[in-house]
Amino acid sequence: MVLRRGQEFLVISRDQLHSWAAERGLSRRRALELALEEGIFPEGLERNFPSFSAAEQLTLWRSRVMLVGLGGLGGCHAQLLARAGVGCLYLADGDCFTQSNLNRQLLATSETLGQNKALVTARHLRQINEALEVEAIPEFLDQGRLQHFLPKVQVVLDALDTLAARREIVAAAKEAGVPVVHGAVSGAFGQVTTILPHDPGESSWLFSQAAPSEPETTPGYWPPSSP
Repeated sequence: MVLRRGQEFLVISRDQLHSWAAERGLSRRRALELALEEGIFPEGLERNFPSFSAAEQLTLWRSRVMLVGLGGLGGCHAQLLARAGVGCLYLADGDCFTQSNLNRQLLATSETLGQNKALVTARHLRQINEALEVEAIPEFLDQGRLQHFLPKVQVVLDALDTLAARREIVAAAKEAGVPVVHGAVSGAFGQVTTILPHDPGESSWLFSQAAPSEPETTPGYWPPSSP
């Protein structure tokens, strides 16, 4: 029993949870889920209380999220979601780490240079929590592949770096009925918004001022005012 901010709650250590799972022939993923069902926080997630109740943590653990783009923005998102306890993550990126990534992408190191970003990120997340369900998709997704994966998830995070790719994922998510959380960074400028399947206009207001294949490399590239 742990007391925090005047509230008591139950916590189980990693070793205790693993022993309990082994005794009952459970996977570590299922054991973690059953602990949360009983209102018991695994030690690796207990600092989430009281921001999350056990029931809310269980909802996160059962959630399925897809991240498209695993550079400076998407790589950070992936780690934060894993540490928050989102239990199922699909990670898509066909790019590999290069020297130019070292100044800002957390998983770019001398050891990961030349390696695919999705595979590196998946490996890192499993080291954070081995009970996570993580699927690496080491490719740039076209419409066909997007339509294969999107029905499996509840939300998709857009951390891409070209407007053409962003338009494509928004259109595919709209067709699949999946919300998109859009994020973008350029220099000291950033933006974030949520695009729901029923939103009108294919979000053309957000991506309207650039050539279809022009990269997002210039600060202030996106429309400076609301529609």
